[in-house]
Amino acid sequence: MKILKTLFYGVIGLVAALAVIGLALPREVRIEREIVIAAPPATVFTYLNGWQNFNAWSPWAALDPNTKYTYEGPLTGVGAKQSWSSEMHSVGSGSQQITAVEPDQSITIQLMLPDMAPSVVTQVLTPQDEGTKVVWAMEADMGLNPLNRWFGLLLPKFIGPDYEKGLAKMKPLIEALPKTEPVAIPMEEAKPADAPQP
Repeated sequence: MKILKTLFYGVIGLVAALAVIGLALPREVRIEREIVIAAPPATVFTYLNGWQNFNAWSPWAALDPNTKYTYEGPLTGVGAKQSWSSEMHSVGSGSQQITAVEPDQSITIQLMLPDMAPSVVTQVLTPQDEGTKVVWAMEADMGLNPLNRWFGLLLPKFIGPDYEKGLAKMKPLIEALPKTEPVAIPMEEAKPADAPQP
C-alpha cells in the first residue's frame, strides 16, 4: 500500500511539474521558411493572392484526394476564403481567409483550425537581384493551457518541413509563368476545378 501511495504522489508531482514548466514555455510560436523565386514580385503576388492556385503547391493537398473544398468571398484579395474538410486526421478540417494585402509586398491570412486560437499566416515578398524572396510564416498563440504550450514546442518540427515542401513546389510553378511584370493570370484558368460554380 505504501508503494502505491508513493507512486500516486510521484505521478501527481510529475504532472504538476510538467504543468508549471508548461506555463513557463513561450505562449507565441513562430514558424518561418523562405525561398528565392526567379520571378518579379508582381508575378509572385498575383499567383498567391487568392486560393485558385493553392492546391497546386500546397504540401497537404495530395494527402487526401477526397478532401472537400469550398470557397467564399471574392476570388482574390481581402475576403477570399478557402475551407476544407477531410476524414483523414492528418488533414482534418479548417479554413483560411485573406485579411490584408500589400500589393507586390505581402499577404496576411487568418488560419482557423479546430481546438486552436486563430493563427496568423503571412507571405512576405522582397525583391532580390535574381527574383523575389518569399518568406512564408505562421504565428500561433498557444494560450494558457500548459499542454498547448508543450505542443507549441513541436509545431516547428511538424509544420516547418511542410512549409519547405510547399515552397519547393511553388517555385517551378511561378518560374514557368511569363516574366512580364505585372502578369495577369486568367481567373477562368486558375479557378479550382472543384470550386462551386456560379
